[in-house]
Amino acid sequence: MTMKECGQLDGLTLKERRFVDAYLGEANGNGTRAAKFAGYSGSYYALAVRAHELLKKRKIREAVDEALEHDPLVMGRVERLRKLTSIARGEAECKRFGPDGELVDVPVPLCEQRAATVELAKLAGDYDRSQSKTADLTKDLTVDEMFSLAGIPRGKTLESGGN
Repeated sequence: MTMKECGQLDGLTLKERRFVDAYLGEANGNGTRAAKFAGYSGSYYALAVRAHELLKKRKIREAVDEALEHDPLVMGRVERLRKLTSIARGEAECKRFGPDGELVDVPVPLCEQRAATVELAKLAGDYDRSQSKTADLTKDLTVDEMFSLAGIPRGKTLESGGN
């Protein structure tokens, strides 16, 4: 499926369209080269900054993501998760050179299984520090802080003039 077929180029300027085409084509994912191919000018640094700005634009990001999602040579999200899961469970095999120099299938080493497990946990958000922060248990908490940490809405108290 080409970019024109998936309709993701609507709303982009001509240069932005050329940037997306170059980024997915002859620049091979190199934003600086794609900016140059698209007709942007300036030093290498200026082109790199322009590419960074372009790739932050929602419409451009959507166009790139849509094209990659339909590219049979690019592993999609679900396929990546399945592959990592297969490696983590030890179901996958990998190729290694045997004693006679031939390629043989061997089980995935434990270190690679562990790495796949860690990567899956990160993708699932298990390592997201912002979600896992809890109050230091050695700290004295006020009642309001305890309610706030527990996610319980606090009503008016007698001290604040409520009934």
